[in-house]
Amino acid sequence: MKAGLSLLLVLANLALGQSPAAPPAVDLAEWRQRIEEIAQAAMRESPIVGMSVGVSFRDEPLFTRGYGSADLERKVPATAETVYHFDSITKNMTAAAVLRLGEEGKLRLDDKLGEFVPAFRNGEVRVRHLLNHTSGIKSFTSMPAFEKEQATDLGPDAIISLIQSAPGDFAPGTSWRYNNSGFYLLGLVIEKASGMRYGEFLEKNFFRPLKMSAVLSSGVNPAIRNLSQGYNLKQGKPVRAEAMSWTPVFSAGAICGDVTDLLKWQAALVGGRVVSS
Repeated sequence: MKAGLSLLLVLANLALGQSPAAPPAVDLAEWRQRIEEIAQAAMRESPIVGMSVGVSFRDEPLFTRGYGSADLERKVPATAETVYHFDSITKNMTAAAVLRLGEEGKLRLDDKLGEFVPAFRNGEVRVRHLLNHTSGIKSFTSMPAFEKEQATDLGPDAIISLIQSAPGDFAPGTSWRYNNSGFYLLGLVIEKASGMRYGEFLEKNFFRPLKMSAVLSSGVNPAIRNLSQGYNLKQGKPVRAEAMSWTPVFSAGAICGDVTDLLKWQAALVGGRVVSS
C-alpha cells in the first residue's frame, strides 16, 4: 500500500523487576525521563512529522505522550489520544480472531479456504496457509492493477477478482512470502465462520471487553475523531499523502486506535484474555 503513512506510532512493554510481587527494581521517574529523552532525540534526528509513544510497566501505563503534529495544515498537535491507522498490526488482531473462532469450534486451521470463500473451492489453500503467509496467493497490494484503483472503495468481489487474475507465487505450503491477500481473505473467513461482519466481531469480542477505542476504518477519508493525517517526504519535506481508500485494506490493515489501545491489547494478548495460552 503506497499511502504515506500517518505518523510514527511507538509501543513498548517494559519488564522491570524480578517478579510481579517484587517492588520496582528501578526508579520509574528515571525511566520516564529516559523515554522522554529518546523521543525528543527521535524528533530532532528523524524526518518525523509527529508520533505518539506508549510504554507500560507490568501492564499498567507508565508513559503516554505525543510529539510533533497530527495534522500540519490544521496545526493539530500529536497527543496520547491521537488516532493512527495500525496498518499491519491489524494482522495480529485478525489472526487472534481466527484463533478465537478455532477455540470456539467454528473453524479449524486445516480447513480449506473454499469452505468459507466459495471462489476458492477448487483450491488447496488452508486457513493455516493464510495465517503464516504460505498460501502462494498473489498479494493484491503489489499488483499494478490495484495501485491504479487504490482510491476506490473496492469490495470483496473486486478484490477476489484481482487475486484470481494473477498466477500464484508457489504451491500452498511450499514457500513463504508476506501477503496482504491472505489476511484480506481471513477477514472473509471470520465473517463466514462467525456470522458477523469482521469489524463487529472484533468490537464484540475484543475491543469492547478490553475497553479499547479501536475501530475499523473504511473509505477515502474515514470520519474518525482525532485521526492523524498521512504524509510522504518529497525533497526532505512532508507533503500530504495521496488519497487512498481503506475499504480494500480491510482485515489486512484498516484498524485504527491510539497508543493506549495498543498497550491494552498487548497486556490482554500476553495475559491470555484474547486467546488462551
